[in-house]
Amino acid sequence: LRRGGAAAALAPPSAHAGGREATARRLLGRALEDRPAGRYESPISFSAGVTACPELGTTRVELTAQADAALYRGKRSGRTVVSVFDPDLDRGHVDADMRSELSAAVSVVIEDNALSPAYQPIIDLADGRVLGYEGLVRVRADAGFAHTGALFDAAEVGGRVLELDRAALDIVLRGAHRVPAAALLSLNVSPRSFEAQDFNAAGFLAILHRHGVTPDRVLLE
Repeated sequence: LRRGGAAAALAPPSAHAGGREATARRLLGRALEDRPAGRYESPISFSAGVTACPELGTTRVELTAQADAALYRGKRSGRTVVSVFDPDLDRGHVDADMRSELSAAVSVVIEDNALSPAYQPIIDLADGRVLGYEGLVRVRADAGFAHTGALFDAAEVGGRVLELDRAALDIVLRGAHRVPAAALLSLNVSPRSFEAQDFNAAGFLAILHRHGVTPDRVLLE
């Protein structure tokens, strides 16, 4: 599932692809319902890529790549869709040429400094207090991506997640002087970066030190 550049992986009990597709469609249907009252009043949309184990894949890496490919295919044809991995249809979405093309496009964004920071306030709904800020990035309009979510989608398919995460952290921390010095700063890092050997506590602390941000005010999300 992906909404606004944020991703989540679900493993429902139903093992076959048809059952998982039905689950995803039920979730999407409920999310799109009007809610006149409650915490979330507006409809919520997302897109989903579906695969199945062992019907289509067996390892976590294989299943993740298949779900990504199905999701990317669906998003290229529209929004708010549920797509099931198809080896014939999606082969072109995960082949070497496509990975190379997307990898190069993400690299250009990073090298050209085509990212800018944005700071979204985190508000206590009980009393309206600003508790801190979520540090985000936005991609430049002329960088070749329709929106920032599409950039991160491309980084996942092209194998550039770690480099893009590092660039995003640098951009957000470089502009951290825009928010109050004592305010909490929430930073988004993809699960793939957390799993990478190159992304460790010492390296992250070095990034914070380089930008003069103390660890006690940082929340990694």
